[in-house]
Amino acid sequence: DCGEAIARYGREASVAKKGHRWEELRAKAFLRDYPNLCAKGMHELTVEDFKAWAADRLRETNQTTGQSLSPSTINRDLNFFSAIFQTAVSKWRWAETNIIHSVDRPKNPLPRDRRISDTEVDMILAELNRPRSRSAPKSRSLARMFLVALETGMRLGELCGLKVEQIHIEQKYLRLYDTKNGDSRDVPLSPAARSLLTEQMVLDYPSVFDLDSGTVSRMFAVAIKNTGLIDLTFHDSRHEAVTRLARKLDVLDLARMIGHRDINSLRVYYNATASEIADRLG
Repeated sequence: DCGEAIARYGREASVAKKGHRWEELRAKAFLRDYPNLCAKGMHELTVEDFKAWAADRLRETNQTTGQSLSPSTINRDLNFFSAIFQTAVSKWRWAETNIIHSVDRPKNPLPRDRRISDTEVDMILAELNRPRSRSAPKSRSLARMFLVALETGMRLGELCGLKVEQIHIEQKYLRLYDTKNGDSRDVPLSPAARSLLTEQMVLDYPSVFDLDSGTVSRMFAVAIKNTGLIDLTFHDSRHEAVTRLARKLDVLDLARMIGHRDINSLRVYYNATASEIADRLG
């Protein structure tokens, strides 16, 4: 049945992927929330089943932020199911066709262009650094991580996996070995980034920030909600960082620092306003 296919895919295919943790969470949520679909045989599932599922998901809200799920989230889920069906067709012979190919997908939104102002940065830091009890150390680590993200443009997963031995303060860079595109890369460190990392490393955690991506996403969403800010995620720090760094670096250096093989992909993250560009014209 579908539930067994999801479990087998997790054991045999997903476990070797970089995104295994997220696929594992998707699988658990589907098994929990859609037992009727999970009980069906792979050959019994229809395009209409997944159309109804997608419509149901679009009506859901994020429990942390209270906002509706985005079409991008639904499409990532559909990509996951498509991979399961494709494996079931080509390797296990548990299905005849990949029915996900025939499911109408919701239209992805335009790329985000959310910037983070200095005032918003101050508000977020004030919230993360306010006096707390048990959560204070993790909250302060998140505050430093957020500032390092703004200085470097590093991805959340890269920051969460960072170890002390990767950081070379005297040489002014850190080395990433396992990035999203599979390449290693050296990230130059500004004076501010070096200072923040030096402060964090003295805590002697297993990883520099001692936070996983799920915890960061939850804590950051709560902090944003508490500040009253609208539509801001941790990943927006990458947009802000690229836009700020573009004022200081030429495009090739910027692409190398951020980790983009295709220079055109930087356009997704570069969000300077017309007024900012005009100011540089004199």
